[in-house]
Amino acid sequence: KGFYLVYPQGRLQNWPPFIPEENPEHIEPDLDFFDALCDSLGQRYCVDKTRIYVVGTSQGAAFVNLLVAKRSERIAAAVSHAGWLPEPLEKEGIHAKRKCPMLFITGSANTQVPSSVVREAMTCYEREGHPVQWLVLEGVGHQWSLDQNINERVWQFLSSHALANGPARPE
Repeated sequence: KGFYLVYPQGRLQNWPPFIPEENPEHIEPDLDFFDALCDSLGQRYCVDKTRIYVVGTSQGAAFVNLLVAKRSERIAAAVSHAGWLPEPLEKEGIHAKRKCPMLFITGSANTQVPSSVVREAMTCYEREGHPVQWLVLEGVGHQWSLDQNINERVWQFLSSHALANGPARPE
């Protein structure tokens, strides 16, 4: 399909599912890393900066939700599969600079991150004007499904979006 796929490893093979108020520095290094990664890849490769997409599952999806809230001006579209809204976004709201198209995916058999939790995150973005889509994968638990043509469906969603005026640098 002619795209670069980059999947960084989370710190300590993880990403914090919540940002404790007493330790908010979890957010800034990860946002700085995302910015540096986008800048570095853009300098090294022929990257269409109007078509930067973010996709994540579980804690990666929670990180996607954070990225859309904090870096929407750089992201053309996002897919959050089995992700929740990480604190502090739950309390303070999204307040993204740009309304980013998002696809929220959940598995009907997911007991680790139930569909209701994923829907809560989606509702927060929808309430703030982000164009959202909802996809339930019947019989799927807490994993990326290779059934139901999911990879193609994700690509169709992502590839139909681009930033209109190119990315803005975060402040």
